Amino acid sequence: FFVSYERGHPMRSLATFLVLAAAFGLAVNTANAAAVTVVNADFEDPATMLDHIDPVRGDWTMTSVSGWTVTGAAGVFEPIVPGPAYNSLASGTRVGWSNGGLMSQLTSGTFGAGNTYTLTVDIGWRFDTAAFPGGDISIFAGDPATIVGSTALNAAIQGSFIQAVLVLDALDIAPFVGQQIGILLSGDRQQVNFDNVRLMETPVPAAIWLFFS
Repeated sequence: FFVSYERGHPMRSLATFLVLAAAFGLAVNTANAAAVTVVNADFEDPATMLDHIDPVRGDWTMTSVSGWTVTGAAGVFEPIVPGPAYNSLASGTRVGWSNGGLMSQLTSGTFGAGNTYTLTVDIGWRFDTAAFPGGDISIFAGDPATIVGSTALNAAIQGSFIQAVLVLDALDIAPFVGQQIGILLSGDRQQVNFDNVRLMETPVPAAIWLFFS
């Protein structure tokens, strides 16, 4: 957040209020946070056919993923658990994977003025990958080429999953109000896995937003 006040700049004035509210422990409507629908968020949809059979590591596909657009080396993996990749998964039996490819989804949600958006994704590092490969989780507006915000995946626990979180505030999304919200998952090189993709929208109380508009 910006915390300096500029006359005639309602967005920065609002941001200043939110910072001060947090500092003094005031509630800013987090109870009204709502989930933005993510189709096949856990990659479990049986419509995604696993057409590569591997009796040692587990079956996988990179042809198509229900609900997601795949570009390059990415898809769905159903690892044998426990096995050479994982002892356990974050949930279910399948995960998304990227070996440098992209997985994107344009949701039905749109950016709302003054809202905060939180993207949370479970990130997996396989036992059979020596070094954590890295990657990014991103939120885009309308098209994957228009990235609103991104966070790098630079830490994980081998053989398990941890949460990666990206938070965009009212200032971040201001130029994109009204545009459709998209999610982009990517890996850097060797395989990184994704699961439990969640996107939450938290509104600023209407009275506060109107006051600062």
